[in-house]
Amino acid sequence: MKGLIGSKTVLAGGTLILLIMALWLVVHLTSAPPSVPGEATEDRVAGSDAAVDAVADETVEVAAQPLESSGEDQPARATDAAALMAGFDWEDGSLEELAGLVKALERAGTPAPMIRRMVETLLRERVERDPQAFVAEFPIDPDAPWYPTRDHIQLTQQRKRIMHDLFGSWDYGWTEDDYERHRSTMGTIPVERMIDMDSITEFYFHQSRAALYRDPNDPAVVLWEVAVLDSLATVLSPEELIQFELNQRRYGIGLRNMVANRDYTLEELSRLLELERNQYLAMHGVTLPDVETSAAVVLSAQRELLGDDQVVEHLRSTNGLFEIYIERILDAEASADATRQLDVWLAKEAITDELKQLRSRYPDEQDYRQAIRDGNLIEEARSTMVEAGGESAWRRYQLSGFAGWLSMMERDEPSDP
Repeated sequence: MKGLIGSKTVLAGGTLILLIMALWLVVHLTSAPPSVPGEATEDRVAGSDAAVDAVADETVEVAAQPLESSGEDQPARATDAAALMAGFDWEDGSLEELAGLVKALERAGTPAPMIRRMVETLLRERVERDPQAFVAEFPIDPDAPWYPTRDHIQLTQQRKRIMHDLFGSWDYGWTEDDYERHRSTMGTIPVERMIDMDSITEFYFHQSRAALYRDPNDPAVVLWEVAVLDSLATVLSPEELIQFELNQRRYGIGLRNMVANRDYTLEELSRLLELERNQYLAMHGVTLPDVETSAAVVLSAQRELLGDDQVVEHLRSTNGLFEIYIERILDAEASADATRQLDVWLAKEAITDELKQLRSRYPDEQDYRQAIRDGNLIEEARSTMVEAGGESAWRRYQLSGFAGWLSMMERDEPSDP
């Protein structure tokens, strides 16, 4: 009875599931209702191992399903599967032997979600005891840069590859909840693409995480995040690559919420993502030649493609200063108009962009203030703000707390804008 008793490690977790499965087989030896247990849900990404109790609860729920009817030999096959489970070496069994057990359980009508839970638990606990257990068949990259959770991530990715090889599909035994998780994290990318994407994304994930561990301010962190796109383009269609950016890149998730429930062409989405990507890189110190990344330019392009209401809604949900600024610049009536809101916000952004450019060219405080005078920037700012919101907007802007550079010029004292 070594199989059903196992080691203390297995008894602490996996055996609970195995006992439930064995009990399920015995209880259903004589039952043959007509329902067919469906195959189910999504891939468990790195670091998402469920607690044993949660897995056991799911297994109990699946075990309540009746056995699929498949003829007079059903009880015999169930008996054979139970015998195989009892005789399987849960501590040191090979992957080939595990594959044989899976086939036997399938022939006995065991629900696919239950089989998946069993295999997940077995592989996880086996690797916890011996991280090198399956390295010969499923190698782990020894040259991946180190960071504290690297080994755990690698073994989790290895387990996913083993299960894909064992089951023949990425989503074997998924439940509807798993499919929903896939849709929420991968959009409309087909599940079948996941095995092709997996090794590519893992490589870049390690590179980015290692760079982050070495220096959180290193531009390499975001460069690795973006560099993966070129490699993924070899296995994903243009539409699927857009789905990846919208659901898996930080700059894309915000855009995904902006474009939700609205139809855009592939070209429009590509342009919007390009703007967000370039601005994201610039925010982290990466500037590309001949690429415009100013906030005003990006917002103007978004406005053209998305419309005023959509951009304002996005700003309200992502920028805590937006509402404060609007309340200080516009009166109650004007602040209800999305176009007026966006006009005065873009005016502020245009002024700020100009000041930033001057600051980068003239780091010396005196030179910076002189450049503002020489460029007649105060009058230019006034004209921009009046055009956007009228004279009242300019007066309010001066007193809003967003125009510290004007006070600096009046005091003629060093200060950042």
